[in-house]
Amino acid sequence: MLTDIIIFGAGKQAEYLYEVASFMGYQVVVFADNDEGKWGKKIKGVEVVSPEKLKDYSCKIVVPDRFLDEISSQLRSLDYSGTVVRKSELFAGILTHEYNREQFPKPDFDKYWTYMIDSYFRQSDWGGAESWSCFVNNALIKKNCKTFFMCGNNDRFDNVVPSCVHYREDNQFEVMKKMIDDIIGNLPCVIFSIASVALQAALIVKKLYPEQIKVVMVIHSDTERIYRNVSNLIEGIDKVICISKKIEETCIRSYGIPKDKLLYHVNPVLFEEKQPRQENICGRLRVGFAARLTQLAKRTQLLPQVMDECFKRGLDVEFHIAGEGECFDLLRTYVEENHLEEKVWLEGWIPPMGMADFWRRQDIYLNISDFEGMSLTMLEAMAYGAFPVATDVSGVRDVIDEGKNGMIIPVEKWLECVDKIAVLDADRELLNQGSRYNMDSIREKCDATRYVDWLIDTFRMEE
Repeated sequence: MLTDIIIFGAGKQAEYLYEVASFMGYQVVVFADNDEGKWGKKIKGVEVVSPEKLKDYSCKIVVPDRFLDEISSQLRSLDYSGTVVRKSELFAGILTHEYNREQFPKPDFDKYWTYMIDSYFRQSDWGGAESWSCFVNNALIKKNCKTFFMCGNNDRFDNVVPSCVHYREDNQFEVMKKMIDDIIGNLPCVIFSIASVALQAALIVKKLYPEQIKVVMVIHSDTERIYRNVSNLIEGIDKVICISKKIEETCIRSYGIPKDKLLYHVNPVLFEEKQPRQENICGRLRVGFAARLTQLAKRTQLLPQVMDECFKRGLDVEFHIAGEGECFDLLRTYVEENHLEEKVWLEGWIPPMGMADFWRRQDIYLNISDFEGMSLTMLEAMAYGAFPVATDVSGVRDVIDEGKNGMIIPVEKWLECVDKIAVLDADRELLNQGSRYNMDSIREKCDATRYVDWLIDTFRMEE
């Protein structure tokens, strides 16, 4: 008996999804798309309609994973009565269908456990989750553990991780199939996932070989989408690593995730050897900002206002900005139009192995984000002696004792960071005491070698 579904989207991916779904017995009744230019056209003989027309249907609707929140909200506003499912969920159902199960390879169980690192991102930018994956993978290798590093198109991983497996296919269904094959080929294993399509692949393998795989989800971001993903899939997930206390509390309080499935641990950092730091007694303050240069989360578009206020007050400061993203051109224009080439340096993307030198040169770590998970960049900065001035986002209070080794400002009062910079400019003893404290305390809390010892011990498999 055919099952009616609707596909949201009318591009190449939707056409491929139609072919796969039809082969497995689904009946695609319509395609829906927000692009008015596609309305009335047909894909494989099936009409493309406006979202408004979905009121006439009540069947399951399949939406792209990355637009789940946006489209779900849109459908709620239209009073759509059908079930909304992610594309990856449909793919998982198709792949576990009796027909496809026979196509999976037969495992040849290795004597040694493999640690599989899911760092699959479609985009090629860089952030804390990417760095976490590299730190953990490389620290496990130093412990003579067998690792398998899974990533997308981002070739930068090849310069940081000894061996990467890239999944470059545009089609998510094909990516999932290849990941299933690779996971089965590396059983028994523990997989640390960021909730990419690799998580769905791992859960499929777990249905087939439950004793040969442990699935561990790592929550890197304090966002509703991530929490909901974990909540929806928690039955098949063995453990969830929360990188901040706030994330752990939110999982329990707001999403009902069982406490015994949660593990809290501050992020790891793969440190270089500790070196003496030249303390800034009376010279110009150097303020470092390193992040994806985006409006989302990082609020990079606000940096010109921060810098303007510092210069208007006559503070003797300079800004060093590392990263790339949509706001880079905005910052470059700001610097050029205000002739600030001697006070603001845009340093672009710096590879992970270069961040130690960057932070050794900064007096202050600045963060004006409106949400985070646990900023790995903050931990790196503190470990190399930068004094943090940060908004009160997830993870900050786990490592900062306000006024002692860092300064915290309300998220909505981000411009107060200028007041804190002024305090540190006037009180260099506080600046340097906090710097010395951070160099010791963060290395103690966040050493990647100790972190992987914890991972190995926590997820030890029975021989």
